[in-house]
Amino acid sequence: IGMSLAIKKSQLNAAQDEYFWSDLIDMVVINQQGVELGQVKGLIETGANDVLQVVNTNDKTEYLVPFVPEVIVLNVDKSAGRIDVDWQRDY
Repeated sequence: IGMSLAIKKSQLNAAQDEYFWSDLIDMVVINQQGVELGQVKGLIETGANDVLQVVNTNDKTEYLVPFVPEVIVLNVDKSAGRIDVDWQRDY
């Protein structure tokens, strides 16, 4: 009640196939056609589902990609720093 609790990230244990939202920041987002959409710069919480804020490093185009596992977000590879998505550049 009116207090905050803080712990070090190293004290949190995520399983091999799990990740924290903060792990997704700066990951490269690539669609099924092999096109690099950009890097994750933020996450937006909405009522329906969370959204990845992806910014293309070349032309600064911003994509808002719904984080829907197995439908839109196909794979998150922490070791490669990559997120594979079913999302087109013109969405």
